[in-house]
Amino acid sequence: MDCGRADGQQKIDRRLAEVEAALAKLKQQSAVVVVDESKAGPSRKPIRIRRLIEAAVFLVLLGTAGYWLYHQLRDMSAAPDAEKQKAAKKEADDAKANDPKTAKAKVEKKETSAPPDAPVEADVWRGWKLESTAPGRWNRKMDWDLTNAAAPKPLESLIFEDGTVRMKQRRKLADSERWLEIRAKTQPQPQAKENKAERIVVRVNGAQTDEIKIGAGQARWPAFVSLEKFAGQQVDLEIVYEAGAPGQQIAWKSMEFVPQKREIAKRINCGGPVIESPDGDWEQDDNKSSQYLKSVGTRTWGVKTPVSVPEELKDVFLDERWANQFIAYSIPVEPGSYDVVLHFAETNRGFQAPGKRQFDILINNHIVAEKFDIFKAAGGPGAFPWKHRVEVKEGPIDIRLQGNPVGPAIKGLEILKVAAPKPPAKVAK
Repeated sequence: MDCGRADGQQKIDRRLAEVEAALAKLKQQSAVVVVDESKAGPSRKPIRIRRLIEAAVFLVLLGTAGYWLYHQLRDMSAAPDAEKQKAAKKEADDAKANDPKTAKAKVEKKETSAPPDAPVEADVWRGWKLESTAPGRWNRKMDWDLTNAAAPKPLESLIFEDGTVRMKQRRKLADSERWLEIRAKTQPQPQAKENKAERIVVRVNGAQTDEIKIGAGQARWPAFVSLEKFAGQQVDLEIVYEAGAPGQQIAWKSMEFVPQKREIAKRINCGGPVIESPDGDWEQDDNKSSQYLKSVGTRTWGVKTPVSVPEELKDVFLDERWANQFIAYSIPVEPGSYDVVLHFAETNRGFQAPGKRQFDILINNHIVAEKFDIFKAAGGPGAFPWKHRVEVKEGPIDIRLQGNPVGPAIKGLEILKVAAPKPPAKVAK
């Protein structure tokens, strides 16, 4: 009994001794621990960075909420002003609608509005007012004007298509305006059937005076309409193109008032082959056939630098006849008045300067142009049509291009017959 009590006392004493030892150890340690951040271990850094990120996110969220609140307050304050402006605009529109002048203008506009099938809005081309009835229409195209020797310039032509197109003009005819010359070119579409209904109708003061039948190739260009009895008078002119069938097209080159009618008597493609043209074919003048050429020692040459000319003349300017001394043609014609038109263009680079090529032009053994210079006349390397009127009593028209001092070169020539003017009507006494 006493032994057991002694063992328990010993255990308690040992336990108390351990507690007292632990308390003594704690008393030896400092009550405050100071941590040196510079020597702190890496375990402190992640905690600091995380707190910085959390602070930044908080600031962004706070700024966004403030921005949204600002706009909400601004819109709420502007809403009353917008409502006031909307109400004021509505009041002004109502007042305008009830204005008698505004109501009258609306009625007039409705009455004058064009129906769906009304003619296309008018246009103007060289003094002619253009109108068309659906499906008729026209398109503009650019050609070259070769009548200005100093500076060839772009010139408009028109393509009439499909339906009916009208050209109208009111003018006082001069005493010299006795014919209306129409230059055009038919443009048949691929696989188009023969269309005899295609035509041009000419009216003066509302009355039909002429009809030009285009269908089946009956028209010859240029076409002429007589205005003899209207010379010097105020007239209303109307030229109507009727396609007659869908797909028909005609290109209008020019409309010119002339004192006399001119018909193509002869066309020669100098230095080149036959060229078919609705205005009149160009006869060949190459080495295979030159029935009108009366000079020897001439040569033909294919042009390497094409010239800007109207579509119907492009093939004419692809070849030329040239010579070291002279070129001579003899064209048989009937007695009458003729315009001789010689087509030139200096396409040889060795002569493309003033004075490089000069030659004389003789008609029926008379010098009508001395030291003619193609480059100077055309104002450069462009095309130039030289013209001269000649009266023929008998025999042919002889044309001679004589080098002075350099040999000539020519692209093509035309002989246009000028109709003799009609004598004035006798006034009954």
